Amino acid sequence: MPHTDGPTLRAWRRARGWDVPEMARQLRGAARELRQPVAEHGGLVRMVYSWERSDHDVSERYALLYAKALGVSPDDLVSGPVKPGVSSLLPVVGREDGDDPVKRREFGVVALGVLTGTLVPPGNVPASVSMSHVAELRRAAASLWTRDRNIGGTALLREASGVYTAARAMLDHSSYASAVGGSLQLVAAELAACTGFAAFDAADQATARAMLIEAALLAGDDPLLTARAYSLLAMQSAALAATTGNVGRARESLRFTGRAAEAAKQHPATRRKRWQKGCESFQRWRGRFARHGR
Repeated sequence: MPHTDGPTLRAWRRARGWDVPEMARQLRGAARELRQPVAEHGGLVRMVYSWERSDHDVSERYALLYAKALGVSPDDLVSGPVKPGVSSLLPVVGREDGDDPVKRREFGVVALGVLTGTLVPPGNVPASVSMSHVAELRRAAASLWTRDRNIGGTALLREASGVYTAARAMLDHSSYASAVGGSLQLVAAELAACTGFAAFDAADQATARAMLIEAALLAGDDPLLTARAYSLLAMQSAALAATTGNVGRARESLRFTGRAAEAAKQHPATRRKRWQKGCESFQRWRGRFARHGR
């Protein structure tokens, strides 16, 4: 495959909002999926720094692992992440190359904007949004849900918050046709649910509640998104009831479950089956989630 230089690898990492240790973890995760042997975490961190400084060329095997970890083709890896569309809008939040307290404060500002819904639009938010922007946001949402099983917690929360911030800024400040606006609102609802789920997994219950309520509001009349938002709210309430003994939380969980069930009934039979499969997955994971309510 064509050679990928250090600055391009750094640009891809920063476009995802990952620090160097997280990039190393992503590469190890990709290697596990492909059953490829790689260096230990510490050694891989040093290798990432070396590649990004162009001290050494990345080998073809590791370049393919980069493409797998980033979810892009080898050709896209070489060309870099700067393209017309949403990718260049996503803010780099959380840590960068170290655990910098200034970066942590910046993440707090972004999170505050997400919670209040009064987001200041990024300077490069598109004046007009098209379906291609919506499609890219959908791909970002799908990637976040898929990688939750491997990452979870604070690392995913930083990235999900950044993508949601971009989507919400476009929804609030850009111009678009009616059909595009409806699709943009639904993908924003999806990203709000993903951010809330990540916050719950990171034991940030206040952010989780605010984002999941936001997801339910943005879902509008879409039964699948509404059912997902209320089922996640029910999950959070049930976990809090189990760990705190709060009867009100338990009753709240039942009410949210009822809302989710009512929304699920609005689906055609084939979509209801897909929703039921999702409920089965939730039952398998609930033990993991309950621990974070403490």
